[in-house]
Amino acid sequence: MSFVVANFSAGPLKYVATKIATPTLKRAFVPRGIGNTLAAKIASLTYYRSLLGKSGCEVRLHDTTLYTSLFLYDENLLVNPHVWGCPASANPLLHLRQGTEGGWFDNYAQSFDAVWAAHGRGHPTGRGPPHMGRTEYYNDPDAPKANTLIPASNLLVVDDSGAILLQRRRDTGQWALPGGAQDIGETAAECAVRECLEETGIVAEITGFLGVYTNPNHIVAYTDGEIRQQYENTYIGRPVGGEPTINDEADSVRFVQPADLDQYDIHASMRQQIGDYLAGTYPYLG
Repeated sequence: MSFVVANFSAGPLKYVATKIATPTLKRAFVPRGIGNTLAAKIASLTYYRSLLGKSGCEVRLHDTTLYTSLFLYDENLLVNPHVWGCPASANPLLHLRQGTEGGWFDNYAQSFDAVWAAHGRGHPTGRGPPHMGRTEYYNDPDAPKANTLIPASNLLVVDDSGAILLQRRRDTGQWALPGGAQDIGETAAECAVRECLEETGIVAEITGFLGVYTNPNHIVAYTDGEIRQQYENTYIGRPVGGEPTINDEADSVRFVQPADLDQYDIHASMRQQIGDYLAGTYPYLG
């Protein structure tokens, strides 16, 4: 698993962040139940942007895959963090024992389960993959102040019968259009198509543009401390392949007829976008 390395020594500050533009490293982030949040923050240097250009500070992005080996034996877990250029035997070995819930053992064991499940059947320890939580605030005066603004793309996919593709998010339980943060090296349109495939299993092609949705009063707070202000480019598309498929981000995927939408718990921001499409009042430029 790739990670961030920072050297906070008495001398000049050097910061090395994983470069996620390559397909291999994109795949390292997306299946882990955290979507594109971590990758986007690393790519945009969210927490270190203020250091850029400062005297004595150097920032570099790398695409070297760094990783940790995990060995699980009942209630014992061996964690072997690898250092580039050194054999495993020359690196530290952490021996963790299961103790109080929420400790280091559980954190590493959940990571073990997520990787194991991605390449086999089930979770050997029964914990299941961890999921990042999120809370949405929509025109709420008590919403926390945003600390990030990351471009994202959605895709409103409509089949030949007029049904709209929706996914039920695992982190909120609400139904939404497929979409997510844009990666470095791709266009906003490419992002929409990629996110649709990753989150629903549907291969789609773009047929139009629905609008730009940038409501500063739509705030999404994540459990990792990120508080994001909405910035979404939403496209219109049609399915050309694939099948509705559940995944780490969505526990249900289906095409829904417009007449049935009121039966679904859909966030107000998604209802606005769907409503704009159904009313023909697009492109929305806000």
